[in-house]
Amino acid sequence: MQQKYIKVTVGDNEPIVITAANESFYKSRKDVKIDEPTQEEIIKFFPEEAKKPAVPKIEGKNIELEKVQAELKATTEQLKDVAADYNKKSAELETEKSEHEKTKAALVKAQDELKTIKKSIIS
Repeated sequence: MQQKYIKVTVGDNEPIVITAANESFYKSRKDVKIDEPTQEEIIKFFPEEAKKPAVPKIEGKNIELEKVQAELKATTEQLKDVAADYNKKSAELETEKSEHEKTKAALVKAQDELKTIKKSIIS
């Protein structure tokens, strides 16, 4: 992975190139200007970068990546819809179960009352 750099100019001083890991520190200061350095500026401050092979740009890959990202976003939205529907159905099922238990309890109570009435008639 290639290191990312930024060009920092503090006040009227000469700009310097530093690693982007320090960017948040410099962004907090008001007298600092932050730019993107050229490859020549990076090599001036970090000569070891000249030895690294340049990362080739692959044409058309960004379009393909954007398509995949759009499909991923659409699929994520579909999954959210499915999850919401699942949660709704689960809540409905719990309500149905609760109503079923109430009906079952009422039926058991009615059967017990019927047995009691039946016994009182027979005796």
